[in-house]
Amino acid sequence: MIKKYSGLCFLIILLILSCDIFEPPVEDGTLLIRLDREQERAGLAKPQQSLSSVQCVVSMGGESVYDGHLAKSGNLFRGEIKNLKPGSGYAVLLYGKNSDASIIKRGFKDGITITAGKASAVTIKWTTFTTTLSSPTNGSTISDQTPAFKWSSVSGAASYQLVVDNSSDFSSPAIDQSNLTSSSYTSSSLSDGTYYWRVRAKDNNGNWSDWSSVWNFTISSYQTGTVTDIDGNVYKTVKIGDQWWVAENLKVTHYRNGDPIPNVTGSSEWANLSTGATCNYDNNESYVSTYGRLYNWYAVNDSRGLAPAGWHVPTDAEWKQLEMYLGMSQSEADATGWRGTDEGGKLKETGTGHWASPNTGATNESGFSALPGGYRFGGGTFYGIGFAAYFWSASSGSDDRAWYRSLSCSNSAVYRFGYSRRGGFSVRVVRD
Repeated sequence: MIKKYSGLCFLIILLILSCDIFEPPVEDGTLLIRLDREQERAGLAKPQQSLSSVQCVVSMGGESVYDGHLAKSGNLFRGEIKNLKPGSGYAVLLYGKNSDASIIKRGFKDGITITAGKASAVTIKWTTFTTTLSSPTNGSTISDQTPAFKWSSVSGAASYQLVVDNSSDFSSPAIDQSNLTSSSYTSSSLSDGTYYWRVRAKDNNGNWSDWSSVWNFTISSYQTGTVTDIDGNVYKTVKIGDQWWVAENLKVTHYRNGDPIPNVTGSSEWANLSTGATCNYDNNESYVSTYGRLYNWYAVNDSRGLAPAGWHVPTDAEWKQLEMYLGMSQSEADATGWRGTDEGGKLKETGTGHWASPNTGATNESGFSALPGGYRFGGGTFYGIGFAAYFWSASSGSDDRAWYRSLSCSNSAVYRFGYSRRGGFSVRVVRD
């Protein structure tokens, strides 16, 4: 009986000894992560490019085994990842993030081997994870209304987002494409005007990079030219409908025959004028290069001619022709006060570089490029630069008044009314 059971016990013992549960445990390994020293030193020299955090993802065979952050000591980052199973084929992916949690740098290393009971050290180099814009070039003017946008590809990017807006705050994008798989995009038709654009990248894990720098460009598909006044000032011109307009405010100081236009600075002298005169806004010459000069209506109406040869100050009817080409009805054009809907926006320069915010409705699709040069009251004081544009017509009104047009930073329509001929307004001219 004992002999019978002793043989059975022997077999059971052999089976137990052959099972894995009696094998000695395998000790885990540790991964030490360091960043390239030269890159770290360069980063310390450029605090504006410093990192706020570094996300670390360790994977094995495509499966994540660790997702955390490297420890930060001062401006340096270090990682010590413990309890990793021994084996080869580990990979480390680092995301360097700024204070907005956007990725500005990316680091990757694969083919890492973890050894039981030992610390395996790796050094990882950063690659930039933000795009560089290529075209349309910054500040350029193009005629193509379907521009091709191009930027640099980014290592590790799965897709890109392109945003194009006629405002630098990107509040109302004309283009917003977020799943572009190549580093270029040809847009659908855009209206004439100034646009701002930027791009960012996204990796396979859904992490976004920081935005690229912001570039701007202007589309000008209309016919343009130039004209020179008697002082040698060269002005841009633009064809709008059947009319050719000067696309800048006059700054001439002589009538067409060469006689000087008096520059009147004093308020009381200005208020008592009944002959032609000019002035600089606030009597400040620095405004002239951008906003031109202001003229009273007597200078506009002087027989010696304010405009260059072959050109003239537009009549009230010629202003109406422009406005109706841009969309006004005849009845709207004949009315006074604010008229139309977006015709003023089509005349105004875009953005807030010269116009005060919000520069409502500004598209400048006409190419007229109206600027807010302000005005001078008939009594001699100045007002409105940056906020409003005032333009004389050559047509007199009732009493001591003449017709003018006004545009505002807070309105997209066009204002028509009569004002004292002693007022100082900007002047645009139209070709004969």
